[in-house]
Parts: sequence; structure tokens; C-alpha cells
Amino acid sequence: MKIKQLETTIERQAEEEYQASQVQSTKDELENQKFITQYVACMAGIELPEEETEEVNYVQNLE
Repeated sequence: MKIKQLETTIERQAEEEYQASQVQSTKDELENQKFITQYVACMAGIELPEEETEEVNYVQNLE
């Protein structure tokens, strides 16, 4: 019974590590795309709008 439980734990850990690596890979890819966009815009003389943060987009519910 303990062996089965250990196998499940190892599988779960492997799945979590895989998902974390996928998230990091996606995050890295988005950062690369952002850099390329900024570079191309700069070379073309296009001024990009300032990057908005979540705080700027957040609207407080005053009810």
C-alpha cells in the first residue's frame, strides 16, 4: 500500500514540475515577444503606449 502511495506522490510531483516548467517556458516566450515588439517599434520610430499594470486596471467595488 505504501509503495502505491509513493508512486502516486512521485507522479504528482513530476506532473507539478512539468506544469511549472511549461508556465516558465510560456512566461519566457512572452518576455521574448515583448522585447522583440519593443525593439521593432523602436527601429520603426513607433512609440508604444506605457505598459499597464493590474493596479491600473483594477476598479474597486464601492458598494
